[in-house]
Amino acid sequence: MARVDVSNEGEIEQVNVEEDHILEAMANLLHNTTLPQYQRIRKLLDLRIMRARKGQSIVFYIYCKTLEELLYLHAFLTKGEFKKRIAIVFDMLISKKQTTVSEVSWSEGEFTKFKSHFESKLLCDLC
Repeated sequence: MARVDVSNEGEIEQVNVEEDHILEAMANLLHNTTLPQYQRIRKLLDLRIMRARKGQSIVFYIYCKTLEELLYLHAFLTKGEFKKRIAIVFDMLISKKQTTVSEVSWSEGEFTKFKSHFESKLLCDLC
């Protein structure tokens, strides 16, 4: 699972309250995947979010089953599309007009490790 950290902008107390609401809503959605709101968010993000937790930001764990999914996630992150769409999702979850996502980060080393894993698996499948 790939880890993606999302930080919000604003006063610390307000950001903490918003992040708590977002995490609570995400937890409900991840446990009730038949909800229409989950389906809308899943379609908007087009990723398999398995878990969301709070660290010094909101941490998403995203499952990539194939090399293609991992490369898609990497492109989604590097082009800034994830940042745009996750702000929309946050707005949907806390009924806010405009959440400011200040930063989205991930480990390039982790990506390289996952990519190597998938590539070696592909080589083994060809043998």
